[in-house]
Amino acid sequence: MGLYLGRLRDERGLSLREVAKRAGGHFTRLGEWERGTDAHTGKPVTPPREAFLRLARVYGAPPDALLAMAGYRAERAPSPDEAQRFLEAAATVRWGIALTFALATGMRPSEMLGLLCQDVDLDAGLVAVWRALTRKAGGRHVTEPKTARSRRSIPLPAGPFFFSIQDARGRSAGDRLAAVAGRD
Repeated sequence: MGLYLGRLRDERGLSLREVAKRAGGHFTRLGEWERGTDAHTGKPVTPPREAFLRLARVYGAPPDALLAMAGYRAERAPSPDEAQRFLEAAATVRWGIALTFALATGMRPSEMLGLLCQDVDLDAGLVAVWRALTRKAGGRHVTEPKTARSRRSIPLPAGPFFFSIQDARGRSAGDRLAAVAGRD
């Protein structure tokens, strides 16, 4: 989550101090949230729900998406109109495909971060959830999902979402080729 917050800030060309001033917080706390650890204790930290709402406003990001990525549960399922507005807003940000994927699959953020390309079978229209990326002492580690029931296959929804995954996979392959060729 912290990496995502840092990327949002970097993409907008903002300093920690600028974001903290706009969000009504302190820049050292924002830095801790981006690193994911408390500077004094070294323990994991996650911004409180209210802070995510303020950061979403500063970054112009969908608040529900930030809350979902941080593991906060929605208080209720979005209505069809709310889901449509969310998808439209997600289409305007760089990480929109991840936000759309979270809404469509209901996967936990750690499960999404544990995915590999081979886990997404576009021909069968399924996503296999077999691992999760978690933060523990000493860094991030790939682990099994929380429970045995969490190891599952999730059907991908048909329609525009399905095609956006295909497009994103093609773009990411193109981005990797451009980077190797020195054009990134």
